[in-house]
Amino acid sequence: MLGPVEVVDPAGQAVKLPGARPRALLALLAVRAPQVVPADVIIESVWGSDVGKPEASLHMAVNRLRSAVGDGVIVTEPGGYRLELPASNTDVARFRALVQRSKQLHTLGHPTRACETYRHALSQWRGPALADLREFEFAEHAARLLEEERITAVEQLMDAMLAAGDHDLVVGELFGLVEAFPYRERLWELLMLALYRSGRQADALAAFKSLRRRLGEDLGVEPSPELMDLEERILLHDPALADYLPAPVDLGEEIEYQTFSPGEVIVEQGDAAGSIYWIEEGRVEILKADDDGRQQRLAELAPGHYFGELAATLGTRRTAT
Repeated sequence: MLGPVEVVDPAGQAVKLPGARPRALLALLAVRAPQVVPADVIIESVWGSDVGKPEASLHMAVNRLRSAVGDGVIVTEPGGYRLELPASNTDVARFRALVQRSKQLHTLGHPTRACETYRHALSQWRGPALADLREFEFAEHAARLLEEERITAVEQLMDAMLAAGDHDLVVGELFGLVEAFPYRERLWELLMLALYRSGRQADALAAFKSLRRRLGEDLGVEPSPELMDLEERILLHDPALADYLPAPVDLGEEIEYQTFSPGEVIVEQGDAAGSIYWIEEGRVEILKADDDGRQQRLAELAPGHYFGELAATLGTRRTAT
């Protein structure tokens, strides 16, 4: 889906899909997978009011798709259909998994490896998302969300390159990116930082003035407080803006995947230091006991977040459950 919609067989050969609407139907099921998509939602999304016998048209499109992609891929459920496909079989899922792995590597002090993995993630893209189906409203909406994930991953790659010390390389790429996405302040922030770390303080300040002028003329707004703070820190030669790389955490040969049941304790307050945990799926509650032993809920962490890094890196005991 990260480009024109395409299906390939296990041998890597392209599968011919039967027409625009069956192709759109397949894309809709893939976008919503693994959820069941109700038949009326499919009809509205793919045919709208431009069909005389909607149910018959839907059944025919499903049968044509099954002939193309094989039995068992499109599953009939009460009231709708579902795509039965391992997540790793879609470029979207591979892209997201690689981005999560890249963030993990960067967080644990391995920015060079993070850069390699970000580039692998971005190589999943073959062009604009769902490029051949943008006349369908659902595809246009899904594509906008995917394109946002793409540029966010590019920002994270630039950040990892800065952490790896590739300031000169980053400067060139960021100048092109701020031209393509002139209102994304994160890109301007990274450009200012890259210029400053390259010994180009005046250029970093000029970049801020350029953004400030553009935002004022085009949108009538000022840069964010974070960017204004960065400008001041550059003016003052804040030592904290210099290169800083924390000691990398030893990842061992492989990441170990573990599964926990709902309500199961992963680490307990006071335990000896151990692993750092990165959340791939599910949600994790952070609880801390007060002086009377009562548990207080501090936070709930979602996929992409991590915990246990303080005890693991400092060698202290667990500070929360």
